[in-house]
Amino acid sequence: MRLVFYLAMVLMPLAVHPVWGLPVIDVGDHELLPDTPGQVVQLFVSGGDPVQGLNFNVQVAGGGPTVEDVDILQGTIFDGNNTGTFDLDGPSPDPWPLWEFRSTTTASGTVSADGLLATLVLDTTGLSVGAWDLMVSNTQNGPTDFAGTPALIIDGSLTIGGGPFAPVPEPSALFLILPAGLGLLAWRAAHCCRAAANRRIGGDPSRGT
Repeated sequence: MRLVFYLAMVLMPLAVHPVWGLPVIDVGDHELLPDTPGQVVQLFVSGGDPVQGLNFNVQVAGGGPTVEDVDILQGTIFDGNNTGTFDLDGPSPDPWPLWEFRSTTTASGTVSADGLLATLVLDTTGLSVGAWDLMVSNTQNGPTDFAGTPALIIDGSLTIGGGPFAPVPEPSALFLILPAGLGLLAWRAAHCCRAAANRRIGGDPSRGT
C-alpha cells in the first residue's frame, strides 16, 4: 500500500500539469481511406503557454501515406498573428514525400498554445491496408518546437483498414522523465526501510530498550 501511495505522489503532478507547463502535442490515431488522395488530418496543442513561433516537423513511417501539404496558419493558433510560412523542402511533390517542415513566427507578441496546430493533407494512393507511426517528435529533421520552446509530444498513428499491426508510439518527453520519478520513489522506499531497520536495532526509547 505504501508503494502505491508513493507512486501516486510522484506521478500525480505530471498528470495535473505535465512537465511543468510545456505545451502538449497529442498527435492521436487516425483512420484513413484506402487509395485516396486529399485526406485531411488535424493536429492539436494544449496547455495555453505563450509562444512566439513554431518549427513544425512531421514524418510518416516508411512506406506509409505521403504528405501532400501542411497548413500551420489557417484556423490555427497562429491565424491572424504570423509572418507567413517557410517551407524547407519546397512545394509538393518534393524529394521527401513522407516528411514535411513548416515554420512561422508571430508578427507581434505571443499566442496561446491551445487549439489547432496544423492541418495535414495525406495521400494513400496505392495503399489498401496498413498502420504507420505519425511522428512530430523523432523526425529526420528533429522534433517540433515552438521557436525554441520544447513541447511534450505524444506521437500517433495512421491506419488503413484496421492495419495488420498496432504501431508503437515513439517515446515522448513524458516517458523520458518517468525514470527520474521512479528513481525518487526507489530512494524514498529505501530510506523508509533503513529508518525502520534502525528503529528495530536501536529499540523504542519509550519502552526503555
